[in-house]
Amino acid sequence: MAGIIPRAHERRRVLWDVKLNQNGRIWTCNAFDISPGGMKIRIDEPLAVNSRLVVAIDRVGSFPAEVRWQDKGLAGIRFLEDAVVVEERLQRISRTKEI
Repeated sequence: MAGIIPRAHERRRVLWDVKLNQNGRIWTCNAFDISPGGMKIRIDEPLAVNSRLVVAIDRVGSFPAEVRWQDKGLAGIRFLEDAVVVEERLQRISRTKEI
């Protein structure tokens, strides 16, 4: 198909509580799709596209990130951490937590 760009990283289905911190404002939301490049979350509050924030995931850690898109209660978050580092941290949790 023309115009479709393949994903750089394999996605994993999850249902994790995550916290977003943007300049001291904290949101709790659910991630249900994650890869070393980013994640898809469900959040009812508006987030500014291209804005920077920190994502905290229990037992995985925190990552600098940015909002790539938001639509109808969903948002795409891109990790700004190196994908190799993110993958290593996700692999550690996958051995102890269902992903």
